[in-house]
Amino acid sequence: MTTFIRLARFITVMGQRHQLFTIARIGQRYRCLAAVHNQSLQEREAVAACFRILQSFQVHANRQGIYHELADAATKADAFWSEAEASYKSHYNSPSVPFPFIMTCLVIAASFVVEPPHNYSRISPEPFGMPYDGGDNNDGITVIDVTQLESLRYCFVFLNQSELGSRQNTPLSERQYLAEYERIPGRNDPGRLAAFGVLHMDCLKSACARGYWADHGYVQKRCPRPLRL
Repeated sequence: MTTFIRLARFITVMGQRHQLFTIARIGQRYRCLAAVHNQSLQEREAVAACFRILQSFQVHANRQGIYHELADAATKADAFWSEAEASYKSHYNSPSVPFPFIMTCLVIAASFVVEPPHNYSRISPEPFGMPYDGGDNNDGITVIDVTQLESLRYCFVFLNQSELGSRQNTPLSERQYLAEYERIPGRNDPGRLAAFGVLHMDCLKSACARGYWADHGYVQKRCPRPLRL
């Protein structure tokens, strides 16, 4: 009995660890602009968090700040991105935030539920330049594409270390993601994310070319071009 209690406490502390990334096409390839860690996020709660983040990036009052940082990102040389990717492990305790407005939108939307009873989650920033599978993870990731704010896109991805996921390392829609938990929305329920597009595999490969991506019969499509700001 004592062993069972210790195990239950361990699971509670460890949680369903999940990272959330914001990416955009900058120049010829996708770049990660901000990422956060949630110690316990999965299934419908992950979908709800994704929905809040997409809503936050759609708010008209936020667009000027987002467009400003997308324009700033477009001025960065390749060395800026490659140096961040090469040194991210040394910044876990003091992550830099080169795109603070986008990070702020991500943190607030991922952590705070506006509707009563106004729950919140503890969120921590991940180091800038961290790859998609570089975090402490056992329940996959959420990826948000802000290349075009008028047509935001998302996907969920189960990683190799995820405890669930029959289709790992491939972009999943809301329905595909929830199906792994056997919680598929009904036929008449389009889901919370039905108004948003799903990220394509080639966009994820562009964002992290060194990662292992499995197509599982996935049809490749072109990534959208960045807006001229």
